Amino acid sequence: MVFTRQKVKKIITLMLVGMFILGLSFSMANAQKISVTIWDGFTEGASDRACEEIYASFEKLHPQVQILRQAVGTSEQMHPLIKPALSSGTGPDIINDLTAGGYWRHLAKAGLLLPLDTFYEEYGWNERIFPWSKPLTTLGGHVYGIADELEFIGVYYNQDIFKQMGLSVPNTYQEFLGVCEKLKSGGYIPIAFANQAKWPAYHQFSIFVNNLIGAEKTGEILFGNGRWDTPEVEKAIKLFFVDMYGKGYFIPGTNGVTYDDGNMLYYAGRAAMHITGTWLLGSIEEYVKDFETGFFYFPSIEGRPIAPPAGFGSAAFISSATARPEVAASILNYRYTESAARIWLGEGKRIAPISFDTTGLELSPLMSFVVQSLSDVVEKGFSMGYNIDIYAPTNFNLMQGDGFQAVMAGQKTPREQAADLQTEWEKAKEMGLIE
Repeated sequence: MVFTRQKVKKIITLMLVGMFILGLSFSMANAQKISVTIWDGFTEGASDRACEEIYASFEKLHPQVQILRQAVGTSEQMHPLIKPALSSGTGPDIINDLTAGGYWRHLAKAGLLLPLDTFYEEYGWNERIFPWSKPLTTLGGHVYGIADELEFIGVYYNQDIFKQMGLSVPNTYQEFLGVCEKLKSGGYIPIAFANQAKWPAYHQFSIFVNNLIGAEKTGEILFGNGRWDTPEVEKAIKLFFVDMYGKGYFIPGTNGVTYDDGNMLYYAGRAAMHITGTWLLGSIEEYVKDFETGFFYFPSIEGRPIAPPAGFGSAAFISSATARPEVAASILNYRYTESAARIWLGEGKRIAPISFDTTGLELSPLMSFVVQSLSDVVEKGFSMGYNIDIYAPTNFNLMQGDGFQAVMAGQKTPREQAADLQTEWEKAKEMGLIE
């Protein structure tokens, strides 16, 4: 074959065009981003902003990945939607659900969650993430999630009201009752306890049980052969849900008041104290502008050591139906790096379950106290108690919610409630809901 100059020129042109088309196709293929959908319940301002910042940082490091995050209401609102979505195969790749066993365990048992054992090994999560968080997301010898919000429960208080009324932080339960009485006489709601949602009562129960019988015996009930139907547990129920309720130390009509409305009464300075968890820190810093907030652990009862309830509010899980498990795991891995943990604390007012340097973060005195408490737990072995509902199955928590409302309404005695809690615990064991 003879190649004239024109033919050679034509061949070269065709080759160049072909190379251009091939290169364009390759570029277009690379432009097809990998999408990962995430559902969470972080709708509150600080945590919502922190999530957006963390995921934007990941996308900057991995431009081929697009994170489609949806804040699907609160965790309680989102949870009923998760199982239908995952079962249909159209649900999210990553889900942030509550760590309470009644929330995620039935999803794992239905095969809807991906076991993460291999990723724990691959990414070194066993060494990086606090080991005491792992049992909260472990079932049948497999770990399914990573806890991501270290929380504990105590008493927020309006420092201005305390100063105005000459009050100091109480060291004993009797002193605490004296503070409540003076606040009530001064025209304030002593405690912003709002129990329409029922779960706030879980936390009060946890405080009194841990402080009365101690963390070790509470652990024996949760993980061993201890029982709920004991005089000590009955007393824990009576002190808060009968005695303090009867003295008028809570919001009037507390069983009909929403948690958000209770928060607003504290923010507005109408309630002087609020017994709740560290998850509220971001909102307090955002909405309380007219007074300083302090924090103390609920004081000793009858001279016994305090054991503030602690646990993890939510955890991240991966759908077993995801088409991109490796990418989803890499996103979770980034969430538990020091850079992401600093955003989670500095912006989100949430504490990740890893050790990290907080130098340079602008933390309020209130948040600094919380971080120091974390240091005490991790480094000094300070004794924290158990946030009971996190470890409990759904049927037990339903009895907590309904039963404590009934006790306050005078429809049930503390002894009857303690017996009913034990009955539900035994049912859960028989059903294999408690390991």
